[in-house]
Amino acid sequence: AIKEYFPQAFAERNTDETDDVSIKKDQQAFYRIGYDKFLKEAHILGTLQNMKSVVAVRDWFEKNNTAYIAMEFIHGSTIDRYVKQHKVTEKRILEMLRQTIQELGQIHQLGILHRDISPGNLIVEDDGNIKLIDFGSAIDFGSAINLGQRRDGRTNTVMYNPDFAAPEQYDPHGHIGPWTDVYGISAVIFYLLTGETVSKGKEVQKQPDIPRWQKDILMRGLSPSVESRIQSMAEFYARLYDAPLPEEIRKQEEQRKRQRKVILFGGIAAILLNINCWYGLPLGGGYRYRLNYDGFHVEGVTDNWNYHTIPATRLGIPVSDIDVTALSIDSRGKFTVPGSIRTIGRQAFYSCGFEYIELEDG
Repeated sequence: AIKEYFPQAFAERNTDETDDVSIKKDQQAFYRIGYDKFLKEAHILGTLQNMKSVVAVRDWFEKNNTAYIAMEFIHGSTIDRYVKQHKVTEKRILEMLRQTIQELGQIHQLGILHRDISPGNLIVEDDGNIKLIDFGSAIDFGSAINLGQRRDGRTNTVMYNPDFAAPEQYDPHGHIGPWTDVYGISAVIFYLLTGETVSKGKEVQKQPDIPRWQKDILMRGLSPSVESRIQSMAEFYARLYDAPLPEEIRKQEEQRKRQRKVILFGGIAAILLNINCWYGLPLGGGYRYRLNYDGFHVEGVTDNWNYHTIPATRLGIPVSDIDVTALSIDSRGKFTVPGSIRTIGRQAFYSCGFEYIELEDG
């Protein structure tokens, strides 16, 4: 198959006289922009020839005042037509796309974004292998980040399929990256599974009939928010097919878990600190304690009985003080104070009815 660069908006040709393409008046700059992009597509495809899922390029050359790409001719049909004609099951659809998704991750590692993943650009060959075609919108990864796209129909325009393009592709200052292709392939999968597209702002009516965990991953790939979306094709592949996560992603996951633990324990510690300061900690033995720099202070009681004995230690920490009005309870009987107690608040035993208080040695 030979692809010729011939933008009819900017060029024309009278085949009765010549094979050369002539550029329309005042359209030279626009013609040249597209011409350079066309050759760039050829160079990009030339770097991907080891990919089984990418259409193979035999050659590219310049002639007739334009350029050509000679590539393999693919016998097959678009994936949406194939799925419909063969009534492919949901499970089989995911399995068919497995290699394509895996190799898209490898394409990203080479610094290339496709940016136009759609059913029409995925061709199922006679043997069932899928080929990704049309890299006309592809771009080097570095220049894709924070790239401003103009869509005025006359300049450096990238044509998007509105049913499968990520939301950031509509924003002149959209944050474009591997996550953009993650959205594209997720939108294709959703369409193949449900027959519905996820166009911008459209509310879907159907849900894919796949296991819940796979559906959750698919919906994360379709998140309108770049920050909430799965960030790399390698991670998307690993999660969708329950494969081992890439080492970098696994380390990030472990770090996030550690951070969540720190936040959780920090929150618990803050709650306990507040309880400790304002109410005291119920650590058993019938008392509430407040931890201080010199040990536990008895803050109050939790039980009412006739014989009270304050323990000398709690959690291996000495009980050192009885705070003011800490033991103001209506109780009778005997009260024992351990030798670890150094001070007793002035009204610690206010309104108590103890027959006597016994102080242990100390």
